[in-house]
Amino acid sequence: MSTNPSPNHPYGSRPSAGHADVFSAGDDPPPPQPKTKNWLWVLLGVVVLLIGGGVTAVADFGGNDSGTASSSRDGDSDDENLTFLGMFDGDLVAAAGEPVTSDGMTITTSSLFSTSDYGAAYLCTTVTIRNDGSMRRTVNVSDWMLQDPNGAKFSPSFGGVANKLNSGPVAPGGTVSGDMCFPNPPRSSTGQYVVLYDVPFIFTAARVGWVDQR
Repeated sequence: MSTNPSPNHPYGSRPSAGHADVFSAGDDPPPPQPKTKNWLWVLLGVVVLLIGGGVTAVADFGGNDSGTASSSRDGDSDDENLTFLGMFDGDLVAAAGEPVTSDGMTITTSSLFSTSDYGAAYLCTTVTIRNDGSMRRTVNVSDWMLQDPNGAKFSPSFGGVANKLNSGPVAPGGTVSGDMCFPNPPRSSTGQYVVLYDVPFIFTAARVGWVDQR
């Protein structure tokens, strides 16, 4: 007894078992769908987090209340005409003894005076700092330098006077004062000296220079 052969599939061979894609005769299979690039979204999220964290870190470090830096002597024509060697755009400049407001603090430096300690000569200035903001601020003596008439810069010295300005916190509304001394080499030049206050990494704090003619 013979069996009839299976009839041919009208549209070609029958799909194998388990094959999910069946297409009509003459139709081409649809093009493959592009893969979603999830890694692009992951990378974008990481960048956003890094930028947000950096801004927060700068804000916490600076503790700036106003976000501005300005001179309290803007209306004085004499101070407006003051310049010093190596001055940059955005620097604040004042004559020795004049107060300057920068980054929420009012700062004053006196005229330079000479002193000596164990045979070493120094040029010193009395610095007064008032915290005008609502947050605690930190005074750091390493933010100060003295520039001589030739443009050479000197860091604060450990010698000179007993009433030194020390590094440390200043409470809101508080004031600190003390002397800061710099080396005064023999045969120092006469001319324009500049006491420089420059806080690194604080973008809202302008560099300040107090000019003193000696």
